[in-house]
Amino acid sequence: MRGEVLESAIKEDKAKGLMPYFVCATLGTTSLCSFDAIDEISAVAKQEGLWVNVDAAYAGAALICPEYRYLITNWNGIDSFALSCNKWLMVTADCAVMFVRDSLDLLKTFNVDPLYLKHQYQKEAVDFRNWQIPLCRHFRSLKLWMVLSAGF
Repeated sequence: MRGEVLESAIKEDKAKGLMPYFVCATLGTTSLCSFDAIDEISAVAKQEGLWVNVDAAYAGAALICPEYRYLITNWNGIDSFALSCNKWLMVTADCAVMFVRDSLDLLKTFNVDPLYLKHQYQKEAVDFRNWQIPLCRHFRSLKLWMVLSAGF
């Protein structure tokens, strides 16, 4: 995707009475390992007030290496970035990482706060159960940490 293509699609949507709010750019996706013009897309999205997600499911892990960081230069224009660790990082179970610019947006979206989950430390500690959709979770972070710490 290029910036001018996104701009054209936004104008077309608005002409139909639609309200665009989200754009998903790619940076090495699984199916094609395709790369979009992130700088161009984020510039257009910022003008339009759109949320920009970068799907880097397949090749995003390469950004750990300094020699591949040139692939994305405008981190400031991105609201969220997702990659799958079970592809290049060899974490053997399903393990995805999603970085967000403003964690409060994520918390407001996924917050589940029934009475039976309230506890006395709510104001003192970060409650990571509110950072994703399911209430019961697998503990993948230790597995990912082990892979990353062994390689560096």
